[in-house]
Amino acid sequence: MEAGIGIRRTVIESIGQKLSKEITNLLTEAEIENQARKSGFVIRTSKLSGWKFLEMLLFTEFNHEKLSLNELAIQLKLRSKIEISKQGIDERFNQAAVNFVKSILEKAIKIIIDDDGYADLGHFAQFTQVKIKDSTSFQLPPDMAEKYPGSGGSASKAAIRIQFEYDFKTGKINDLSLHPFNSQDSTNAHQTVSSVAFGELIIRDLGYFKFEVFEQIAQSGAYFLSRLKYGIKVYEKKGNKFVLLDFGEIQAYLSITNQTFIEKDVFIGSTKKLPVRLLIELLPEDKKKKRLEKAHKEAKRKGRKVGKCFKEQYGLNLFITNIDKEMMEGQKFVLSTIFTHAHCFSDRCTRDIIFVTFAVKQWIKR
Repeated sequence: MEAGIGIRRTVIESIGQKLSKEITNLLTEAEIENQARKSGFVIRTSKLSGWKFLEMLLFTEFNHEKLSLNELAIQLKLRSKIEISKQGIDERFNQAAVNFVKSILEKAIKIIIDDDGYADLGHFAQFTQVKIKDSTSFQLPPDMAEKYPGSGGSASKAAIRIQFEYDFKTGKINDLSLHPFNSQDSTNAHQTVSSVAFGELIIRDLGYFKFEVFEQIAQSGAYFLSRLKYGIKVYEKKGNKFVLLDFGEIQAYLSITNQTFIEKDVFIGSTKKLPVRLLIELLPEDKKKKRLEKAHKEAKRKGRKVGKCFKEQYGLNLFITNIDKEMMEGQKFVLSTIFTHAHCFSDRCTRDIIFVTFAVKQWIKR
């Protein structure tokens, strides 16, 4: 886990300038200034405009990990000929700044949705919202461990996790919040399930995978779509008996019959036996090979062997949902397509929200 934080931090450090280019490609300076005024970040003419504030965070010659208010003041003077004290900069990291950055994210996400045609899949009309959630994390200075404890070990004693959720249909941000690193995604899933409303589709990755949460989503009249977690037992009911599903046989069946997709009504969990629809998609040989190579590489790095469960399932994309079959009648690939497109889009939006971490690092130091 410590290595994971380090890798993520390295990514954040290395792509900062690429992100700024992408943001400025999506939004003009005038649009950014308009958002700064709408959010209350800029009320009257100010030396530190909305555009310069974002530029200050995104472009810097200093080390982002140890970036100080004084260094930001020096940078502003050198790059933009703006003289402002470190106290003046400190005062700008306030709720209005949070609202401003959030509004920039929403605008950027909406443009991506519209330009790339993600929302034109035509399969979202029956859902009030399509909520996609993910998180990112990075280390903090050790003196912040009391408020934001890390994972311990050789890593920093302090680390933070940002939870990010948005509506895939509109790009509206539902959640952009700060948490201690040790507040895991599964914990957040429990804490936020009460906000799920009737008719929504909830798409989250495996970190949020919890039986109780799936049950509560269904009880709310909402829908979930998730990858199946490795190691989870899957059963078919035959008569009065629960029979364990054999994924090796399913792979062989799909290959022999020249099919790439089937779905089954199943039950997951050894004790819980949660009823779900299982969507099974056969991967092409090249993707199967890449997935297996990646698994072997990761297992070798950790001094382990690739597990039996993975070997049985690596050639398949497996999704679970409670969406009624009738809702997607005649559209057998729709759900796996929605999931795949949503997470490709999520990866791009995750790149965009990384620039928020620069603001967060200064905000939490106040």
